[in-house]
Amino acid sequence: MTPRRPTAPTNILHRTLASAGLLAVVTLGLGACATPPPPPNEQMAVSAAAIQNASAAGATEFAPAELALARDKMARATRGRCG
Repeated sequence: MTPRRPTAPTNILHRTLASAGLLAVVTLGLGACATPPPPPNEQMAVSAAAIQNASAAGATEFAPAELALARDKMARATRGRCG
């Protein structure tokens, strides 16, 4: 016996289902890429506390350049997070 060829409506159904499946995969893939990561609130709080502790411990006298750099980086991170 020879294998039976699918009829036209069956062929169209297979194409439609394949197209719908591909569309679903692409949509989910793009949706996953569009989701922003959560903000680093805990790391920002730890960094701010470290800068305050360093300043209180005398970093303005003993390491002024490093403290200024840390404050600048913290300010840039805060601006980047809010805007």
